Amino acid sequence: PRSFACADLNEDHLLDIVVANNYANQVAILFGYNNGSFILTKVYSTGYNSGPWSVTISDINNDQRLDIIVANSQSDSIAVLIGYGNENFSWTRSYSTGSDSEPYFVDVNDLNKDGLIDIVISNYGGSNVGVMMGCGNGTFTDQKTYSTRGKSQIRCNAVGDFNDDTYLDIVTANFESDSIDIFLGFGDGSFTHSATYSTGAYSGPHFVDVGDLNNDKHLDIVVVNNAGNNIVVFFGYGNGSFSNQTIYSTENDTLLVAAAFGDFNNDTQLDMVIVDAQLNSIEIFFGYGNGTFSPYTTYSIGNNSLPHGVSIKDLNNDDNLDIVVIAAYPPNLSIFLGYGNGTFFNQTAYSFSNGLAPSSLSIGNLNNDDYVDLVTTTLLGDDIRIFLGLGNGTFENVAIYSTGSVSRPTSCGILDWNKDGFQDIVVGNCRANNIILFKGYGNGTFSLEKTYVTGNASCPSSMAFGLFNDDSLVDIAVVDFNSSTVSVFLGRAYMSGERDMTYSTGSSSHPRAVALADFNKDHHLDITMMNNGLGNIGILLGDSNASFPLQRTFLTGVLSSPTAIAVDDLDNDYKLDVVIANSAEGNLRILYGYENGSFLSSKAYTTGIGSSPQSLAIGDFNNDEKVDIAVVNSGTNNVLTFVKYDLGAFRDPVFFFTGKGSSPNAISINDFNNDHQLDFIVVNKDSNSISVRLGLGNGTFSNQTIYSTGTKSSPWGVSTADVNHDKNVDIIVSNIWANNIVVFLGHGDGSFSNQISCFVDYDSGPTDTAVGDFDKDEHLDIVVVLQLIHKIAILHGYGNGSFAYKRNYSTSGDSYPMAVATVDFNKDGILDILVANYGKGNLCIFQGHTDGTFAIATSLSTGMNSGPRSVFVADLNKDSILDIAVANSAAGSVGIFFGDSDGTFSDQMPLSTGKDSAPYGISIGDFNHDSQLDIAVANYGSNTLGVFLGCNNGTFFNQLTYPTGDSSKPLAIAVTDFNSDHRLDIVVANSGTDNVGLFFGYVQEDFISAPSYPIERSSSQPTSLAVGDFDNDTRLDVVIADNSTNTIRILFGSGYGSFTHEISYSTDTDSHPCSVVVSDINNDALLDIIVANSGTNNVGLFLGNGNGTFQNQRTYFTGIHSRPNSVAVLDFNNDTYLDIAVANYGSSNIQIFLGNGNGSFSDDLIFNTGYRSYPYSLTVGDVNNDNLTDIIATNDGYGNVDIVMKTCSN
Repeated sequence: PRSFACADLNEDHLLDIVVANNYANQVAILFGYNNGSFILTKVYSTGYNSGPWSVTISDINNDQRLDIIVANSQSDSIAVLIGYGNENFSWTRSYSTGSDSEPYFVDVNDLNKDGLIDIVISNYGGSNVGVMMGCGNGTFTDQKTYSTRGKSQIRCNAVGDFNDDTYLDIVTANFESDSIDIFLGFGDGSFTHSATYSTGAYSGPHFVDVGDLNNDKHLDIVVVNNAGNNIVVFFGYGNGSFSNQTIYSTENDTLLVAAAFGDFNNDTQLDMVIVDAQLNSIEIFFGYGNGTFSPYTTYSIGNNSLPHGVSIKDLNNDDNLDIVVIAAYPPNLSIFLGYGNGTFFNQTAYSFSNGLAPSSLSIGNLNNDDYVDLVTTTLLGDDIRIFLGLGNGTFENVAIYSTGSVSRPTSCGILDWNKDGFQDIVVGNCRANNIILFKGYGNGTFSLEKTYVTGNASCPSSMAFGLFNDDSLVDIAVVDFNSSTVSVFLGRAYMSGERDMTYSTGSSSHPRAVALADFNKDHHLDITMMNNGLGNIGILLGDSNASFPLQRTFLTGVLSSPTAIAVDDLDNDYKLDVVIANSAEGNLRILYGYENGSFLSSKAYTTGIGSSPQSLAIGDFNNDEKVDIAVVNSGTNNVLTFVKYDLGAFRDPVFFFTGKGSSPNAISINDFNNDHQLDFIVVNKDSNSISVRLGLGNGTFSNQTIYSTGTKSSPWGVSTADVNHDKNVDIIVSNIWANNIVVFLGHGDGSFSNQISCFVDYDSGPTDTAVGDFDKDEHLDIVVVLQLIHKIAILHGYGNGSFAYKRNYSTSGDSYPMAVATVDFNKDGILDILVANYGKGNLCIFQGHTDGTFAIATSLSTGMNSGPRSVFVADLNKDSILDIAVANSAAGSVGIFFGDSDGTFSDQMPLSTGKDSAPYGISIGDFNHDSQLDIAVANYGSNTLGVFLGCNNGTFFNQLTYPTGDSSKPLAIAVTDFNSDHRLDIVVANSGTDNVGLFFGYVQEDFISAPSYPIERSSSQPTSLAVGDFDNDTRLDVVIADNSTNTIRILFGSGYGSFTHEISYSTDTDSHPCSVVVSDINNDALLDIIVANSGTNNVGLFLGNGNGTFQNQRTYFTGIHSRPNSVAVLDFNNDTYLDIAVANYGSSNIQIFLGNGNGSFSDDLIFNTGYRSYPYSLTVGDVNNDNLTDIIATNDGYGNVDIVMKTCSN
């Protein structure tokens, strides 16, 4: 379930619940009972692969009965269920929201004051808001869209009057751009973009709602930040503008996904409930009526439940608000009935399926209410406790904040250390030897902000505050009990740092790439590095002291020479995995993680022989919200993308015996007994027979019924059609040695009459047939391939099952035609004939005329000695023009000829089926339901079924193979859905083992390499890769540092995992760029490119224009012989401007360029890593949980990891 809505659907005065089940592609309705319970009663399908994401309820056709509106994210549509007021609904129609729009949220309101319900849609994929105006009869106008800025990826929207003009306005939560957008309404259903407000860097706003939180009669906006672990409030001024955000933080490692508002404790003030998917709970904030909230109360939803939606209603008519939550594991609705005092009854779930003494005290006004409040530390409790004053000399204990495990706090104080007008708390921890700062929000709530070390075994025990250096910044003096010293911490408006610890990675390890992640889920970052010299990766597990005492190593392969590393959850099991590029082995290897910091299994994916992969990056390259991997190969000069994809996989085959020595040669599928279940027929060449198996509808079949084709007839090809107008399917078989065509007329019950024979020509060798009405007499005719005399013959049909030899056409000498198909290529309403000539290595198209005659129009070469064996015609690139696929048995390939509007065809595009594979049979279908046609081939030589999944625009992924059995020698292939599971199945005729293999299709996701993008120049040496959407088309692009050609190359994504074209920019002569990263350096919301130029000892900056182009390179000198090797981006001095960190391999230091926020840089800082340490790679992150960014480097010379940390600010 993805979302739900509540209303009285059946007019029984009780609330019911409607749920959008995303994976099941359905809407489920639970009807309510007067005791607050519900029962699942109705389920309505939204269509295959529709992906319903959001649902809302309203009366859209003015019949006084509630209807249901659904947003289908995968089918890009809005669908409407019309209600009848009696628990029944029916679908009316759906409305397109635009290709790849991915509607994620739908809301209703009367936008133009005409008394009719209108629809507002958040289109995640389209990064726009869609509006459909209601017509009052249950129908709506076509969608009108309003775009946000760039790739915003709207998750949610809300509607309200923000500028007090009585017209409704719209606010959107923009997940990707970390912002909200305001669209002001004109009252006629149209809108204009008014303003954009930031929700904070990397905040990931997931949900938005509106309400008057501070009782000033102006609407305010509340945003739930999924990635920021906080809620932010924008207070409205009533003129369409809003205040800067006010932040309410939750615990670290939360994942906030939804929110709702209501008065839970009946104090007439709005309260707030937040859904936390990481902690599997709801968190309730009680409002004070002034825009602030109390600390939250938590109610568990269940371990690993992954809740993700919430709504508020009075479910049991007791005039108290109740809470409904949806969760994914297991799929359920959880209901918390409210008591009206802010507390709730224990959770009810509905499934869908399967003694501490204070150690110090400080006094101050913590919540700006003019009353004195208290803060105490509890030594053994490792916490501080907040007591808010009530103004009468009494206090209430409102909050407890941890100061860290075994920290032993001994002193505390209250001050406004960051000059935001709110009181903050500073605590001295004796055992932890540090002071920590809790930032105050002015309402009595706090969050841990900073940590400062006071020295080993110092035990800070008392502190005082003042302006020690007249810089207007608060300074702190700390008495250190054990060391008998006084420490002074001067408030600073700049950052500094110090080199901390080094950790060995092993003798001759040559550590290269490095990454940070919490592998063992202990809330401490761990370090993983790739050891090129040892052929392994090392994991340094972090602890609460920000040290890394334990290293574990995991092999990447013998002599694998790993060169790059990345971390993500690649298999959606909520455990982090590691992907490594192995340059010597020419592969990517994924180590699948286990939650204790170890790995359960690994799997390798080839990047090609001699590919030598050098760098990789992770991103969603085909906009399906799944993690993909891009890799750049210096050996083969190309870029490969491994996309997470439904492979359209097939299970091991079920075999059907055709008889000893039968040698099945051809196969066809049809419904022979009119029971609406598909059957199949097999041509048995060596037993001179055909065998029919009738389908039983569940993927099983009857025993075979055998029909003789005549002594020594050697049947070869088969077609099925109704040739005698009795509405029953008949069978046409070509007998190669009997030189005839035989017809078995069907009785409609799965049985057939004795054969009717039609002689063709002496020693002609008929092999394949096709059927069509060539002369427009409304009777089916037959075209047959005469292999031995190099002709095709037309047999005229009389409509009664009999045929007469009419005329023949030469395919040219020594052509040995093998296969035939009929289709109208030139769209003149007359069938044409396509012939595959095995001997000549070509395809011939005979153009049909109105009188039933033909003439050769086109010849297409499949290549010398290619041996084309079978053909299939379909529109493979979605241009509404037919294309040709041919199985080239001798060349070991599938050839694609793309049709053009003028009736011509492109040159052949070959797809390799493998050495000695000898593909014989070919068929086409959409095996993985991605709306792209795929190709299946029977590989006679390699005893496999080969599948080429379609990518886009006529391109294909590399072949997937499935064994057909040892010595099976598969000859023919056919495709259909035998077991009615909406997945195509494949049946293969195995001539070597006298059987038919049936492969049932099923859903299986794995990584598969998309068509590679070649880097044309042979002198290229790509060394580094980064990803970003450089042209703001919502498709990920890549940038490559080309070390040899002194350029960066930008490859533009197609949205399908492949790339369409490239542009390049010079990094200067002999610059030898070796590392590249992407970020918005100048705060213009456009991506920029930063590159380390090893040859010219500088960092290059290319500022982006937002359209895929960039300004000329700006350079910053890193020092003589510095040889910068790696570059990273971070905000090192907490001024909100991005800075650049560089690993200087030659000068053995880390250098930081401090940014000015406009794309320029001023001061730089240098941290030495040791003589001949040769720092090779960088990453950044908060390894000691002090909310400050640290730098981690691998030192190739020392074989260790270096950490620059303990940075500090004012």
